[in-house]
Amino acid sequence: MKKRRSAVWFVLLFSLLYVESGAAQSSDASANAPYWYTLEQGKQLFRGGDYGNALLKFQDAKQQRKELYNSFREKLIRFLSRPDLLPLGDALDKVEGYVAFKKIDEGQKILPQLFRIFPKDSLKNSCKEALAQLITIQAYPEAEYWIGEIFRVEGELNLAIDQYKLAYSLKELLEVPDFSLQILYRLSDLYLIKKQYLDMENSLTAIVQQDSLWTDTNKTYMRTIMFRTLDENGIDRFLTLYRYDNGLMEQAHRRLGIYYYSTGRHPRAVEHLAFAFLIQTTTLIESLQQRQFDYTFTNFKDLLSTIAKKPELIDYAKHVEYYRTLYYLGAALYAVGVQSTAMEVWKNLENQSEAGEWRDRSISQIRRPHVEAVQEKP
Repeated sequence: MKKRRSAVWFVLLFSLLYVESGAAQSSDASANAPYWYTLEQGKQLFRGGDYGNALLKFQDAKQQRKELYNSFREKLIRFLSRPDLLPLGDALDKVEGYVAFKKIDEGQKILPQLFRIFPKDSLKNSCKEALAQLITIQAYPEAEYWIGEIFRVEGELNLAIDQYKLAYSLKELLEVPDFSLQILYRLSDLYLIKKQYLDMENSLTAIVQQDSLWTDTNKTYMRTIMFRTLDENGIDRFLTLYRYDNGLMEQAHRRLGIYYYSTGRHPRAVEHLAFAFLIQTTTLIESLQQRQFDYTFTNFKDLLSTIAKKPELIDYAKHVEYYRTLYYLGAALYAVGVQSTAMEVWKNLENQSEAGEWRDRSISQIRRPHVEAVQEKP
């Protein structure tokens, strides 16, 4: 590990000097490549295990993006400094109108480029705002994230966390907004490894806060009815009435639910585990419907039997820890006094050999139901 760590520090130092010297590209080909293409090259190198050259590519991509938008900003400054435009002041619409009226070629090229980068209504009708935004946009959160990935695989967890936090602070610039969730998941992974449980919880909570069904106050009544159905009418009725396919949120709800159960916060555990279970089961049911057009959910016992016969569904169940989620949902329900539904959950697991440990633990709960001891540091 010491040798690998030294190698990373050497490459990082070299790459920083490389960028600062203005030699951001290692060849004519890379010099002409767009920043996003350079980033993709870095990803390929990363996935191939060539972390040193991947780091250089990620630094190159950052520099390319910075130079691109800084160059355009300088061009815009020079244009706005024309003597005939200065009397128009900061009003961007006046500048645009004057350019159109006078048919100024330079302006007819620059302003459309500006509006392709930023919607007009985001610039507050201000030339100064446009120039400020052209500074902000020079940051490259995706590149910062991938630099964090290099630190992560090399075991430099604190440096990786700093990079992920930097990338997340720039989330408004992400080309794919949902990628912010991936950054938060990475942070939660490392916080778990470092046993920083509060930070882990906060990262996962930040994810579920983007779940509209979970947070929207207009849907509070729906959530209440969903939980009541599960508590009072059991699994079959719950799955007959409700579907939810927000797969991006599944892992966060699952991990929070298990964490809250382990630390004795059972009501919160029930809510998150019910959401995770519903998302998982919706995915399984929809997958069955795609493969068998006349498939209709009838009861949970039959669904589990069907899953056990489909290798692709078994793989998904393993990936999302389906049986573990189900076990802890039963455990959390039992802990809050919903014993009948808890028993229903465990009895369904009792007959599933694929559930392994969670089948065995369910059988134990059926014989002697109990609330498991609280773990201060799960």
